[in-house]
Amino acid sequence: MKLSRKFVAKASLVFLSITAGFMAARAAMPEWIQNIEVRSLVEAAIFRTAPLPTGPISIRRPPAETVPALGELVKQHPQQADLYALKALEEEQKLDFAAAENDWKLYLQNAGDKAAVQMDLADFYHRRHRPQNEVDALSAAGRMASPSSERFTSVSDQRAWQAFE
Repeated sequence: MKLSRKFVAKASLVFLSITAGFMAARAAMPEWIQNIEVRSLVEAAIFRTAPLPTGPISIRRPPAETVPALGELVKQHPQQADLYALKALEEEQKLDFAAAENDWKLYLQNAGDKAAVQMDLADFYHRRHRPQNEVDALSAAGRMASPSSERFTSVSDQRAWQAFE
């Protein structure tokens, strides 16, 4: 069976279009999604497998599905503070800002590096155009003691200083 040049050219064009679409979709994903560990519980909450003629692929679940899945993970592993941040980010995508704020605060309560999480909370308030809450969160981050890793760092490069920039 001999394939015509026209058929091969069309098939190549379709393949390149699909490949470009996948690459564009991956580039559009936030960095935290691109770096999820493969075959983890978080990956199962964020992605699902979809069949294609060439084989199954993982696609991103919509926030309406990921929020309940991440909620179950939080119940199973309440000591993993990062799950609260993931859930909060997904709730923002779902446009449930009250729940997102609550999860950002739970993340702050459970996190080890409180100053970094306080800055994340300030970023949430910045995205929501709530300047007073943002200033309060940044002020709280600025008042926190510097970590020992910043002991030999110049004052202007320390996190507390950067909170006021």
